[in-house]
Amino acid sequence: MLDKLISEKRFLLIANYIFWLLVIIISSSQLYFNFKGQYVGGWFNFFWRQSISWVGWALLTPLIIKTVGIIHAKVQKRNHQATIHGLSAVLFTLAYAFILSVLSVIFFDPDTPLVEFIKSNLLRATATNLLVYALIAVFGYTLVFYRQTKEDEALKHELDIKNRELQKQVLDFKLSALKMQIQPHFLFNSMHSISSLIRKGMHNEAIETISLLSELLRHTLNTQEHDFVKLSDEIALLKKYLSIEKIRFGTNLNINYNIQESTRDVKVPSLILQPIIENIFKHGFKNNQKGEIGISCLNGAEQLEITVTDNGGGLPPNFSLEKNAGIGLNNIKNRLENIYGNDASFDIRLGSNEGTEVSISLPISPQNGQ
Repeated sequence: MLDKLISEKRFLLIANYIFWLLVIIISSSQLYFNFKGQYVGGWFNFFWRQSISWVGWALLTPLIIKTVGIIHAKVQKRNHQATIHGLSAVLFTLAYAFILSVLSVIFFDPDTPLVEFIKSNLLRATATNLLVYALIAVFGYTLVFYRQTKEDEALKHELDIKNRELQKQVLDFKLSALKMQIQPHFLFNSMHSISSLIRKGMHNEAIETISLLSELLRHTLNTQEHDFVKLSDEIALLKKYLSIEKIRFGTNLNINYNIQESTRDVKVPSLILQPIIENIFKHGFKNNQKGEIGISCLNGAEQLEITVTDNGGGLPPNFSLEKNAGIGLNNIKNRLENIYGNDASFDIRLGSNEGTEVSISLPISPQNGQ
């Protein structure tokens, strides 16, 4: 990428000098044929004088184009851009007058003070020089829009590749009945979010979402072969899941983690937390609600205490885990019973203030994979 950028800059620099050389040759030839009988020295005399006249713009053109790129990137409002370009045009016109005057003193008339040349150049050609700046600035914007088009095409190509990779991973993605890894509605929501980002022209955000979803699917597929994982790995997977939801919800979603350091190496059943978090997004948050999720993992008396809270709509009246909970939450309960018997607990209740609180208690022992 760096080599490509350097190559492009070198090409533009060479093209710049070739362009101004052609301008010098054309203007010299025109003046030669119009006034060849009035001046001595032939065509080369006109070429030399025109070179002195135009070399200032040849030197300033790369700086003007760079300035155009900076203004376009940093200044959003068009009226502000116009004001800055007005100031820039004046400064570059003064710079050109100074360069031309210095060269005139050196090569043509060393006895005339530099200030006199500057005054003369500003009085005679300010309007023309402002027009030259405007033409160079227009060319600079042409380059900016050309580069943007190429970058958009590259981003779309990258999106196409990543989408094809993701589709392949989705085809290979198989759910385990008791692990309840990722509900189809989450995949559909993610695909919808990606499509929406692409339509809005937010290509970088779309690529980020695809990458996160791809990593999540790959991680989930890898965990199918393991009944237990370290809590730190389970939390890492959960963070990928929540990163995708964070892109969808934006500032309306806040996640708080309280992971005690001594719990990070404790082995837990793989994908035990994801269905809980998914259930929050499916049933807990109302439209336009600012969502809060808390995830706490503490080391109790030979027990790992996991608590997940939210500020959603809470539980329905007379809620019962056996009667009201969905497949995902019941599968967590069944998995814990199959692995730990009565040594583990799983409970859902109203939060202390609002929302829902889910608690899991697991024994820290060789039985859970330590």
